[in-house]
Parts: sequence; C-alpha cells; structure tokens
Amino acid sequence: MKLLKYLLFAFVLFVLLAFIWRICFCPRHGSLLGGKYCFSYEQLDISTPEKVTKVLNKFTGNTGVSFPQSTYLLNAAVDHSRDPDVCLKIRVKLEDLDAFLKDTTIRKIDLYDSTSGRSYPGRLDHHELRWWQVSKVKNWKTGEIPLPNGASLVILIDYDHTDEYIIYLTWGFV
Repeated sequence: MKLLKYLLFAFVLFVLLAFIWRICFCPRHGSLLGGKYCFSYEQLDISTPEKVTKVLNKFTGNTGVSFPQSTYLLNAAVDHSRDPDVCLKIRVKLEDLDAFLKDTTIRKIDLYDSTSGRSYPGRLDHHELRWWQVSKVKNWKTGEIPLPNGASLVILIDYDHTDEYIIYLTWGFV
C-alpha cells in the first residue's frame, strides 16, 4: 500500500513538473520566461514589403483567400504546436471590404454577427498573442469554413472602426 502511495506521489510530481516546464521554458529560444510566456507561437517577420508579400502569398496558397491591394498586414504568427495554426491580423480600406468578401473562399463562409446571440468561434482565442485582441471587438462578423486539405479557415471582421476594417484570420488543422 505504501508503495502505491509513493508511485502515485511520483506520478503527480512528474505531471506537475512537466506542466511547469512547458509553461516556463521555451525550447525554441532556450530561455526561462524572460518576462513573457512564449508557448509555441513564432512571430513571422513582416519587416519588409517583400516579407509581407511572402506571408500573404503563403496564406493564399494554403487557403485560397485573395487579399485586396490595399491590405496592410498588421501582424502574423504561427503556432507550431498545432499543424500549424497561422494567425493574421490585417487592415483593409473601407472601399475594398466588399471585394474581399466576394473572394471565392470568403464568400462561402456563412458569416454571423455580434447581435446574433452567438459567440465567435473558439479557434479565435489566442490570448498569448498580445496583438490578437478579438475579445475586445464589440461589433463583428465571423464565420468558419472547412477547406479541402482538411484544415479550416476562421475569420472575424472588426466593425468597431469607421475609417477601416481590421480582419482577424486563422488557418490550421482542427
């Protein structure tokens, strides 16, 4: 009986230590916390127009989504713990939103809004990304669609602004 208690204690201790290790240590950066939680998100380099074009083109290749010429990529990240999960936050001019919504992939999404009584899809929760502020958006339209490759695309359009639209997109395997 005593041996069983020791084994149970050792197992609980092992699980607890593994959990703490997962939260505190980033194997990609090799550092402890460093003032932020790393998890497995990697910020994508969007420091030059060429790199922005590369990120948007890769997203287009994976999802079929075409972006208007006025698209401004605000931020991008990929989660390597999923297979993968790519997050984009873009800004689109008012006059280009209709064209964006008529895109062959986007128009297939059954969008619903913040007044529907439904919440946005849980796949849009990325609390560990400081710039991903979906929970602060009050007036939105959102939807999700499965893609032919087994992945899914989720979109949330932020209607809180009057001069532009902020659009959150995530693509990945469920």
